[in-house]
Amino acid sequence: MTRQSLRNNDEVAHYWAGKTQESGYSGNIRFDGPYLFSYSTLIGMHVDGGVLLESRDYHGVTTSTHIGLAMGAVRGRRVVSLPPSMRLTRSTTAAEVMQAWLTIRDAKLAELATVTRKPSRRKLLRELMGAVDDAASAAELAGIDESGDESGGVSEELYAEHRGYEAELDAQRRARGAARWARQEQAMADSRRDLPTAIAEWRTTGKTLGYRLMVQCREQHGDLLRLEAGYVHTSQNLRVSASEVKSRGSLLLGLVRRAQRQGQARDITGVSLDGFSVNTARADGTLIVGCHEFRLAELERLARELEIEGDDDGRG
Repeated sequence: MTRQSLRNNDEVAHYWAGKTQESGYSGNIRFDGPYLFSYSTLIGMHVDGGVLLESRDYHGVTTSTHIGLAMGAVRGRRVVSLPPSMRLTRSTTAAEVMQAWLTIRDAKLAELATVTRKPSRRKLLRELMGAVDDAASAAELAGIDESGDESGGVSEELYAEHRGYEAELDAQRRARGAARWARQEQAMADSRRDLPTAIAEWRTTGKTLGYRLMVQCREQHGDLLRLEAGYVHTSQNLRVSASEVKSRGSLLLGLVRRAQRQGQARDITGVSLDGFSVNTARADGTLIVGCHEFRLAELERLARELEIEGDDDGRG
């Protein structure tokens, strides 16, 4: 006796596509002879020479999933999808589907005649070419000879415009892929860098440390500072005006030295550097500015470059 209750939805779709048995079901998908149903909706049908399928764009998630399974199951056969506006019935013919797609083609051609914006034309041309291809597939399934009209009713100018748009999109996709590959290659190269080399490159060229080395650097040296083109850059890829740093550097350097000498942290309120709040001078000689932690040795190195003399009494 033929098993009616099948193991899963995919098996139902494949049994229907291969005409393995007369009927079967699993959950909300079932078939009865040439007809495939999702719930009570007819979504697929065998016809002479091929298969008609409902559009996935019209239905909800579950039925769209069932249609997707059917599309996968009939891959390699002659398949024609209906337009989203057309419903499949037991009496639907390939010729009717062809006519529906031709109507959509004509509507898209009329709309293109009034549209000039490039993004809108690109979208319409893609929809137009899809309608032409689907109409041709339906005509072939219906046995209608269209050999006398290979253009599908579309001018060569529109075909050329569509090819141009598709070439642009393909070039953009290739460029994004190349950029993504370059980032991956750079990330792999960065992962092989040791910390001393990375710090030297950052100080001389500004090449970022990358997350792994940045964390390692903070643990061993704190955040770093580099002077370039009138700005003080940090190893967390932020920058502050050098003149702003120089105007407050003597005061801040003196406070940090005093906190370290006395072994007592000092709260610093009311002082900011280009919008970054200066928070605390720790007892170990670390200055906290926002999310940065600058150790005294790094502050003194920058002070020498900026010719800042710190006030050891912290009075500025």
